[in-house]
Amino acid sequence: MKFTIARTNWRPPKPRTLLGIGLITTSIVGTVMVIADSREGTGIVLASSFIPAGAAISRDDIVVARMVTDYPIAPLVAESVVGKHTAVDIAPGDIVATHM
Repeated sequence: MKFTIARTNWRPPKPRTLLGIGLITTSIVGTVMVIADSREGTGIVLASSFIPAGAAISRDDIVVARMVTDYPIAPLVAESVVGKHTAVDIAPGDIVATHM
C-alpha cells in the first residue's frame, strides 16, 4: 500500500494573520507579567478611613495592600491589628502597622 501526500503550494501568511498572532502573543505575555507582578511584594495594612487616636481598629477601617521594597519587611496580616487601639490619629492611606 502506497501513501501519497497531496502537494499544496506554500503561501506566506497574510499581514492581518501576522498582526493577529502578534496581538495574541502580546496579550498572553502581558497577562503573565501582571499576574507575576501582583504576587510580588510584602503585605502591609493601610487605613481605609480616618481612625482617631485611642479608637479600636475594626476590619472595616483597614485594607491590605502589597508593597515592593529593598528593605526586609515581614508580611503582616490584617487580623494582627484588628481590635488594637491607636496611639495617634491615622489618616486614610497611612500605614497602620509593619513588622521590621
